[in-house]
Amino acid sequence: MMSLNIAELSESEEMYLVTAVQLAESGVTEPIPLSQLAQSLSIQTVSVNQMVHRLAAAGYVNYLPYKGMELLPNGRRLANRVLRRRRLWELFLVKHLELPPTEADALACRLEHITPPDVVERLYRFLERPSVSPQGLPIPPDDEDVVIDLPHPLNHLTIGQQAEVTRLEMEPAGSAFLHAEGIRPGADIQVLAIGGQGDF
Repeated sequence: MMSLNIAELSESEEMYLVTAVQLAESGVTEPIPLSQLAQSLSIQTVSVNQMVHRLAAAGYVNYLPYKGMELLPNGRRLANRVLRRRRLWELFLVKHLELPPTEADALACRLEHITPPDVVERLYRFLERPSVSPQGLPIPPDDEDVVIDLPHPLNHLTIGQQAEVTRLEMEPAGSAFLHAEGIRPGADIQVLAIGGQGDF
C-alpha cells in the first residue's frame, strides 16, 4: 500500500484529513458521512467522493460505500501533525498578539501549511509546552507513533472513570461557575455519581 509523505500532500488533501478529525472531535461518529464532510468544507459531495477515494488508495482513510469514511492510523497521524501546527499558532496569536479567537484560527489555518518542523518545536517550547488550544482542543504531541484519542462528551463516562477536561461548551454563567470550581481545560476529573436525569 502506498504511503505519502506529508510534504507530498496538497493543502486540500491535508484539509480533508484535518476536517475529518475536527468532525470526530465535535462528536460525529465514524464512519463520517461524505455529505457532512462536504458541508464542512463547503464543496460538492462529488468532489469529496473523488478525494476520499484518492486518500483511501494512499492508505489514509477507509471508504465504506453508502456509509462514509473513517480515518486510518496514517491519516490520523498526518492530520494531528497539521493540527499541532495550527493550534500552536492559534495559541500564540491569541495569547501573545491578543487576536480574537476567530481571527487567530483563520490565520493559523494558513500558517499550518508553511511552518517547518523545527519552527513548530521552537514555538512549542516558547509557549511552555501547552496541551490545549485557546478553544480547549488538544494539541497533538510531536510523536508520529502516537495517535491521540479523540475527546468524548462527559455523558459517555461511567462512575469511577477519570478524564482530562479539554473544553467546556455551555453558557457563560455555567462556564464561569465550573472555572471557579477548578473545572477548566487541562483539569483532571473523576466521575463520582450520575443523577437520575443523567446529570454528573
